[in-house]
Amino acid sequence: MDVVDEKLATGEEAEQIVQEEKKEVRYRKVDCESGYLTDEVEIGNFKIYQRRDIVENLMLGDYNDKGDYVLNSKVLRGLVGVRKEKSGDYGQIMFLNSVESFADKGQLKFSITISDVKEQEGYKMAVLKLLESVKKINGYIENTNSFIVASYKDVGDETFNAKVGKVFHIVDTGSDVGKDDPEVVNAIIERIKFLHKYKEIYLQDIATQEQAYYYARLELLKDPRFEEILIEYKKHLTKASMFIDPSANDYYAKLNELLDLSIDIVATRNKELGILANQTLRPLVERHNEICEGKHSVIIEKAKEAEPEQTSDAVLGFVGGGKGGRSNGGGGRQGGSSGRGSGGGSKGKGSKSNNKSSTSEKSSSGGLYRMKDDAKTTRDESMNFEDDELNERKESDKKSNPFGNPKQDTGRNL
Repeated sequence: MDVVDEKLATGEEAEQIVQEEKKEVRYRKVDCESGYLTDEVEIGNFKIYQRRDIVENLMLGDYNDKGDYVLNSKVLRGLVGVRKEKSGDYGQIMFLNSVESFADKGQLKFSITISDVKEQEGYKMAVLKLLESVKKINGYIENTNSFIVASYKDVGDETFNAKVGKVFHIVDTGSDVGKDDPEVVNAIIERIKFLHKYKEIYLQDIATQEQAYYYARLELLKDPRFEEILIEYKKHLTKASMFIDPSANDYYAKLNELLDLSIDIVATRNKELGILANQTLRPLVERHNEICEGKHSVIIEKAKEAEPEQTSDAVLGFVGGGKGGRSNGGGGRQGGSSGRGSGGGSKGKGSKSNNKSSTSEKSSSGGLYRMKDDAKTTRDESMNFEDDELNERKESDKKSNPFGNPKQDTGRNL
């Protein structure tokens, strides 16, 4: 056969190839204008932030390749089976806490909503959700991730509430009813242990790279056209100073988050400036993505070696890293039209409490992050970009910069 013929596709085969090429990659990001990201560099960068959210907040789920938050079926069974006690009500919503605490994650938070089933008269449905606090920049920005764990549907008679309590393992507050079944909650415990180990290794390896990335981007943003972004950044840097520790290994990671937050906020009111900033920073962002992905794979393996008894269910392949499981990330930065980071979903069923109860592996919601408006700075003055402390850090950074000497595609020599 001629070499040309081997590369030739006709008819249905050709049409399929063309359609595949036209397919647009879409990754969910709830706080941007379209609700999705389509640029690979933006998606890659957004996943890095999602992964950081997962590790720092000991989140029990991961983000799949479309950006939906998903939970492993064993973790879902644990969430259904863990004993819960009522903590309060708000309208038709009941809030609950797990009876037992889980390492540094503390008590797990849940909500249950009961409503009539429209398609089946006389039936009611109870929906159990996991509520996870997502703190960014050590709490400067905070959100609650709501995830549908399971639902229960039955005849809405006088026994319905009692059945819901039994299915979702709700106990009277303060009652002494023993301990959670280790087999039920083991997947939750192993997940948290793995994230602890990952974070420990991650913090040992993050400082130099994040420092170099920070100064490389800041240098480009000193172009007078980006003055609005730097003003926004200085404002948040001052307000967030009580949330970040200059001596911590993740100090520059937090500064990078603040810088991205500032770009995103400015982009919501000045779309053209946001686009220009992201085009200017794109080579650095792309390089940063590559470095982070390489480190992520290494850290996954180190964490697995440190915890050899760890199950694959605890490791997963969160936010696009590692093999197996589901992948990709959540959280993200505030703002709309910026050019960095987003998702789809997978559904699955875990164990059923009975034939009318089901579990879900797909997240029900995302939500915008809220900033601590009452944050008070621990300093009397705004941090100057050229203060002694930062200049000392910058000089030390010049010795080893994985981003090289940043070049600005603006015609202005720095």
